[in-house]
Amino acid sequence: MKNSKVRILALALAIIFPLIMLPSCVNNSSPDGSAAVQTQQDEEYLNEIYQKYVSMLNANSGITDYPWATPSDIAADQLVDFCSFNNLLKLKGPNGEYEGQIFFVPAEEVEAALLKYFDGISPEYLRTSRYYEFDEIPGRDYKNKYLMPQGGGGGLTKALKVEEDGDILRIVVGVYVGDDTENPVDTFLLSVRVEEDGFKYLSYETYT
Repeated sequence: MKNSKVRILALALAIIFPLIMLPSCVNNSSPDGSAAVQTQQDEEYLNEIYQKYVSMLNANSGITDYPWATPSDIAADQLVDFCSFNNLLKLKGPNGEYEGQIFFVPAEEVEAALLKYFDGISPEYLRTSRYYEFDEIPGRDYKNKYLMPQGGGGGLTKALKVEEDGDILRIVVGVYVGDDTENPVDTFLLSVRVEEDGFKYLSYETYT
């Protein structure tokens, strides 16, 4: 009888103990109850997030070098750089090439492409860029057009952590210099709003 009671008690503990421990295993909330940025995430998932949301900014390293509370804090030249370096307009030269070509593009096309990716910027702000009506290339029609700057290529960045909050993604981005790919010189929090037909960049703020 005594052995039977011991077995029953052991079985009960085996069932109850995992249930007691479960909340502490799955709780990803901060002490204030808000969702916390996960500290360990699958490398494949982080790389997917990087390729989709971060790498486009990295095409022009200037955008990832400093914090911006809203996209309107980004230099207008760098926004036009973003359009050109990512070839958002799918421009091609006579032989299908893009690099090394000179393109003057109607302002409305450039502005529409950038408004798809950046929240809160205006055509008026974009037209403060030196690339708007760039008149230093003889024989080119530059009126109400942007010159698409060539070049680009940025420094190394990585997606380190991701928090999903409804349609908002908050991505911790590490910025690296030289051959050291383990210790970021800066970290920033990139906020992105996911939409039905794409996404918009919201902010890129210092992360500590």
